Amino acid sequence: MKAKLGKKFISKSGIRLKLCKIHRFKAGGLVGITRTDSARDRWCLTYNERAKLSEDTKKMFGIGTEKEGVAHKDLGKARIQRDEEDVQKLVSHFRRYDPFRRTKNLVVVSTGDVASEEIKQDLLGAEEIGKTIGNEFVNARLIKKEVKFHDNLKQRKLKTFDTLYSVPVTLDKYKTIAVKADRDLLRRVVVALESGREADVDTLLQRKLSPFPLSIATLDGCLRLASSKSDLASILHKSVDQSQPPTSQCQTCTIIDGMAAVQSLGNTTGGRTTNARFGTTKEPRLSLASAEENGWFYKEGVLEPKLTNQEEVSASCLQLAFCGCSCNDSCVNCRCTCVRLSLGCSKGCKCGDTCRNTRNNSLDEEV
Repeated sequence: MKAKLGKKFISKSGIRLKLCKIHRFKAGGLVGITRTDSARDRWCLTYNERAKLSEDTKKMFGIGTEKEGVAHKDLGKARIQRDEEDVQKLVSHFRRYDPFRRTKNLVVVSTGDVASEEIKQDLLGAEEIGKTIGNEFVNARLIKKEVKFHDNLKQRKLKTFDTLYSVPVTLDKYKTIAVKADRDLLRRVVVALESGREADVDTLLQRKLSPFPLSIATLDGCLRLASSKSDLASILHKSVDQSQPPTSQCQTCTIIDGMAAVQSLGNTTGGRTTNARFGTTKEPRLSLASAEENGWFYKEGVLEPKLTNQEEVSASCLQLAFCGCSCNDSCVNCRCTCVRLSLGCSKGCKCGDTCRNTRNNSLDEEV
């Protein structure tokens, strides 16, 4: 059965019908039922009646009828079997550890662990320790007022069964954490010995007590400090075979890193050069002529040029060779080529008739 509200069909249930109607016409939805008195009154008066009307309608049309008896998921075969298995596991656990026996020790029912004396004192004396701390707090902060009331209060860390198998591991100088060790092995050995079974403890203890090798890593799986990792390289190098690889008929090649080979030799102060180490280089070099063949001679151990015995070159030749003046300032600037070289300008220069070079007629006179 579907109820129509406006143009849309809503749920079959009478309760859903009432909720949808309230959601549409009342602000706040379901929360508005508890805040609005009229909505809450209608809800309380019509809740049972609408549910009864819905069930009677279904029964009248023969839909949704349940089988005889009460059907509940907790009474199914699968649920009953699972509950029975849980009960048997609990009974087996109690028989194994016998938690009801009289003993002076504190034992964990789930694991069978026995508390140490420190844990036993903290657990049994927790009430007295709490009273002592409370009295100290009142005396120091309220009566004597030696300490301010809102100052930090030091926490008293009482030992429990969680700290029974905790191992403090120092990661560095300022950081320490607690790691729980693997306790299943020793616990099984103790249970096996107490049950009367013949067990060789030496053989059982040959197994690893931790999932990581303690010589390399800590109990939490982290590598130890960097100072010990360098020693590992020398140990690994000793186990490497230094023999030559087997000869093969296949065509192979060998790649040698020349720079790495040079760096491996090292270079100390006053050491030999590369050519002295490896011999004369095979790369071609320029062979220059001696100084005597290029116009020089030694005089008292000092090289000096050989002077020529020819006549001095004329100024006109120097002017033709060096002067190419294109000055626009009439050759009065000291940066001009002719002035800087002490040469005269000729008609071939670009400076023109405005040239003020004092030697401007030297070339014309010689010509």
